[in-house]
Amino acid sequence: MGIFNEFYKKEKPVFTGIARGVGGFGFGAAVAAASETSGSTFESLLDPLGDGSGKALYRFNSNLNDESGNYNGTAHSGSPGYTTSNQKLGSAAYDSNTSTSVLLTGLKQPETAPWTAMWWWRRSNSSGLSINNRMVDFYENTSTDGTTVVWENDSSWHFILRNLEGGEASAKLVGTGSNLNDDNWHHITVGASGTGNSQTAFVYVDGVEVDTDTGHNRSDSSEDNGIIVGSGYGGSISGLYDNWRYFNKALSGAEIATIYNGENV
Repeated sequence: MGIFNEFYKKEKPVFTGIARGVGGFGFGAAVAAASETSGSTFESLLDPLGDGSGKALYRFNSNLNDESGNYNGTAHSGSPGYTTSNQKLGSAAYDSNTSTSVLLTGLKQPETAPWTAMWWWRRSNSSGLSINNRMVDFYENTSTDGTTVVWENDSSWHFILRNLEGGEASAKLVGTGSNLNDDNWHHITVGASGTGNSQTAFVYVDGVEVDTDTGHNRSDSSEDNGIIVGSGYGGSISGLYDNWRYFNKALSGAEIATIYNGENV
């Protein structure tokens, strides 16, 4: 059965889908954080879990500013556009198209340490997407092999993780299905747990973990010192992005659900 067929049988999560350890934060603390911060307050928090793991937050309120002030973005190709009528949160969302993309300057996939990235995504349909189109491309510290969220030949988005230059390809992927292109906002979380060559990819969609496997393996180079949103090796794509977050640890299922529920307003 397709991953998304299985996924959409599940109800909206409320602190569920705890597939990995909560770590030092704790499930009770995640619930407490969500109860204390909600709605528009929660969405603007750089460190929503309150444990120092929140590294960057791009609200895309008609600018590319990082709430920490350390990793402000810049235009990668074309002039970034924004929508003030179809945003998920705040006053605007980044509106990518086939001629623009943005670079989140200075952020890198650490390759040897845990990390998590998450964002809201909306696209009306799958028409015009071609193999190797990228939703997000992650720059790596030393590797020439790029970690990416890519449109594959099964007409699905996949997350492909690579962790060490010259090491095993480690092409972990998650097939999230074309239902991500249904003109609704979806919350996407990708990342890596573990260290070195033992890193394992994980992906959550709308707060629920989806399966992983090793069915695809690409060898495409990352082009810039930063994370590219709306483009990559395979060219630019159209779509809306909102509240793009980066964490310096592998978030647990409970922590991801905390943020998803806190922002899904």
